Amino acid sequence: MKKFGPFGVKWLKVIHIILVALFFGGIMSSSFALNYGITLATFDETFETYKRIVIISDQIVRIGAFGTLLVSFIYGSFTNWGFFKQCWVTVKWILFTIQTISHLFLSFLHLLKDTSA
Repeated sequence: MKKFGPFGVKWLKVIHIILVALFFGGIMSSSFALNYGITLATFDETFETYKRIVIISDQIVRIGAFGTLLVSFIYGSFTNWGFFKQCWVTVKWILFTIQTISHLFLSFLHLLKDTSA
């Protein structure tokens, strides 16, 4: 299988950094919205905060997580790092895959509230 050259690896790193920034930034902004500056005194404020956090999770965190997962597949396949060359890369790969897939299934739970009786 053909490997990426230095130019391809550089662009792959740039894309990876951007996607990780989206992923981490989305998580941090959700945490900030939940913990600071927002009073949850009334139902309306609580519901608005919940809707904002769901939007951040669905549109920013999910794009960053799945983009990072896709880039890591490409990085492992088309560079000399591979998937199992280093032990810490293997552990990181397994944990991130489990986290991303579980977020995929758990993130749809807010849609099920409309179907319950």
